[in-house]
Amino acid sequence: MNCRNLIYYASFTGNTELVAKVIEEVFEEADWENDIVKVGRDFDPKHHEIDFLSYDFICGGSPVLWHVPFDPLLWGIRTVSHRVEYGSMKTGPKRGLAFATYGGAHFGEHEADAALILLELAYEHLGLKSVGKIAVLGKVSHRGMKDWYFPDMHTRPNQNDLDRVRAMTMEAIAVV
Repeated sequence: MNCRNLIYYASFTGNTELVAKVIEEVFEEADWENDIVKVGRDFDPKHHEIDFLSYDFICGGSPVLWHVPFDPLLWGIRTVSHRVEYGSMKTGPKRGLAFATYGGAHFGEHEADAALILLELAYEHLGLKSVGKIAVLGKVSHRGMKDWYFPDMHTRPNQNDLDRVRAMTMEAIAVV
């Protein structure tokens, strides 16, 4: 029987989608069955058909919006986790990987910390153990600004960023 992975993400400018595609490739190369759900602005977190508990692994990703993940994406997990019986939330063999893309103009990678922690907490409510967090700098503007934390952010994510996503995803799968 194949292991099942859900890649559950939101992307508005394409940055998070690039990361999701790299993660999908890594899982496919490891012979995992993947389902992909892209959450858009019209996603209703209280009425969806996603059975998070049927997956062995969940990779959830979001752009960082004011230091947090896209709210409907997070609430999509929370509405399910609030139906999980207390006491059954102890982490079991299922795993999760949180990923986020961020602008980084002000504080750098630190800007993604809160979003990644919120995704990890949502996993724990489902009984999943988080085995990794990936923060990836995303393109915010068509031009760089020398006073930004990352003056080259107009060229990101670049191949080095995506190679790092690949390596970190491989590490996460290895612990399963």
